[in-house]
Amino acid sequence: MQEKKCVDGVESLEEKESLKEIFTISEAAEYAHILPQSIRSAVKRGFLKSGTREHVYPNGTKQLRRVITLEDLDEYRKKKFLRDKLLPSGEKVYEMNKGRFSALQIAKIISTSLRRPYTQNKIRQAIRTGELKAHKVGFVWVITKQSMMEYKQKEIESRKKK
Repeated sequence: MQEKKCVDGVESLEEKESLKEIFTISEAAEYAHILPQSIRSAVKRGFLKSGTREHVYPNGTKQLRRVITLEDLDEYRKKKFLRDKLLPSGEKVYEMNKGRFSALQIAKIISTSLRRPYTQNKIRQAIRTGELKAHKVGFVWVITKQSMMEYKQKEIESRKKK
């Protein structure tokens, strides 16, 4: 009789696997439409629960593999912070009419105003150096309309001096 392994409280691993309720990291990434590295990162940071399972290769070698249950993956996907969509509270992260902009949106606005290319990397550099005031929401920077206007004015003045 084969002993059933326990994966973070899941008793019947074989049964769940046959129903495709257990995923490897690669399978979980494909299911969630994200990169495997994102899954690994979420597991490492504790945002996504996982367990281990012994895998036997055709040549007889054994290796432990990290596995994720469908339930845990779905829970992670519901809680996952989406950059362009919603905060956990249901409020949008970037809303131009409420004066909250992303680095890319600011770059486009300034490019149009200055009539020259302006990249989001330049905006991020300005945030890091303190030239542009911004605050973090989750892991993305949000720039207020007032900060954007001040920075835009500084850029216009510095361009006039040249």
